[in-house]
Amino acid sequence: MIAGIVDWALSPLNWLLVAFLMLLVGYRTRLRVVLMRCAVALTAVAFLVMTPLVSNTLARRLEKAFEVPAWCETAPPDVVVVLAGGVDRLPRRETSFGVLSATSRRRIERGIEYWSERSGRRLVLSGGPTAYGWVPHAALMGTYAQRFGVPAQALVLETQSRTTEENALRVASLPGMPRRVALSTSAMHMRRSIMAFRAAGFEVCPLAADRRAIRASLPAGLLPDVAGLAKAEDALHEYVGNVHYEFMLRRPK
Repeated sequence: MIAGIVDWALSPLNWLLVAFLMLLVGYRTRLRVVLMRCAVALTAVAFLVMTPLVSNTLARRLEKAFEVPAWCETAPPDVVVVLAGGVDRLPRRETSFGVLSATSRRRIERGIEYWSERSGRRLVLSGGPTAYGWVPHAALMGTYAQRFGVPAQALVLETQSRTTEENALRVASLPGMPRRVALSTSAMHMRRSIMAFRAAGFEVCPLAADRRAIRASLPAGLLPDVAGLAKAEDALHEYVGNVHYEFMLRRPK
C-alpha cells in the first residue's frame, strides 16, 4: 500500500495531475494566487524532469554511485547472483520466458557473460512471483539462461523474494553460499543492491547491466518525451530507495 503511494507520488505525470487539481480548487478560494503559483512551479518541474537532459543526468549519477573493489579482478568470485528485473505480463509456465522484461534479460545476459568466463562457476537467479500462484521470475530466468547454454546443474534458483532486501536475505540463506559473490543488476539499481547484500553479510563484486543514461543533444534534449518520463520515474524510485535503505540499515536493531 505504502509502496504504491510512493510510486504514484514519484511520477512527473501525477505531478501534472496535482497541479491541475490545484488550479481547480484554487480558482474559487482565497488561496488562488498561492495555489496557482504552486501549480505553475510544479508543472514546470514535471516537464523539466521529463526532458532527456534532466532524466539522463539523474540516471547517470545513479549509474556512477558505486565502486568496483580491486579484488574483483584479483580474486573474482565463482558465484554470480542475478536479480530479477520484472516481467511485462504474468506468465503461466516456466517456459514462457518471453514475458521477461528487457531489464531482466539484460541482467541475465550480463550474469551469463560472467559465468561463461571460467568453468565451474554457478549462476544464482533470485526473484519470486509477481503474484501468489504464478511462476516465479527466477524460474523464467532459469529457462532463459538454459537457452544460452547454461546447464541446469550450474543454476541455483531463489524463488521467494519480492524486494531487493528479500533478494539478499534469501540468497544468504541458501546452503553453501559463499560470502563473496558477483552481483548482476541494473546500473541504476546497483547501489541499493550492494547495501542490501552487504547488510546480509556479503562482499559484492558489482556487474552493472542495463545502463540507460545517454548523452542528450540540444535543443531536443529540452523537450519532454516518453522515454524521459520512464527514465525519470525509475531514477526517482532509486533515489528514494537509496535513502530508505540507508535509513533502515543504519537503524539500531
